[in-house]
Amino acid sequence: MTDRVVTSSKECITDAAIVDNHARLVKKGTLLMSFKLTIGKLAFAGKDLFTNEAIAAFTIKEQYKDSLLSEFLYWALHAIPLEKDATLAVKGKTLNKKKMAVIPIPLPDIVEQRRIVARIEALLAEVREMRKLHDEITADANKLMDAVRSEAFYRGKPLPAEWEYRSLEV
Repeated sequence: MTDRVVTSSKECITDAAIVDNHARLVKKGTLLMSFKLTIGKLAFAGKDLFTNEAIAAFTIKEQYKDSLLSEFLYWALHAIPLEKDATLAVKGKTLNKKKMAVIPIPLPDIVEQRRIVARIEALLAEVREMRKLHDEITADANKLMDAVRSEAFYRGKPLPAEWEYRSLEV
C-alpha cells in the first residue's frame, strides 16, 4: 500500500479463497493497515474489496462513530511506532490482532480531531506544492545549464574548424 486510497493491488485473492477462507468483504472507505512484514502501511479502501490475512481492516464501531474520525485514526496510526510492538516471525516482523487491540491511540474530542486532520492535510498540500515547484525549478535549471554549455562551446555556431579533436586516452 503506497497510496492513500487502494483500489487494486499486484496480488489478488481468488473466488475460491474467498469462499474457503470465509473472507470478509471490506467496505469502501474502511481504513486498512498492513501488520505482517511491512508493518504499519495505511490506506483507505477505494472500493469494496477483500484483503489477505496480512491486512487489518479498521471499521469504526457504531458506538464510536461520533467520537472517532477514520481520517484521524489514519494519522494517529502514522504517528505511533508500531514496529516496537512487533514480533519477529519466520518471514519478518509481524503484529497480531491481540497486540494491535491494546495499542493506545490518543483520542482528543471530535472537534480537535477535525482540527488536527485539517492541519496535517493543509501542510501536506503545501509540501505537494513545494515538491511541484522544486521539480519545475530543477527542470528550469537543467534547461539553463544546457543553454550555458551550448553558448560556452558553440555560441550559436558550429565549432571552429581549427579546434582539434582528441580521444580521452591519457
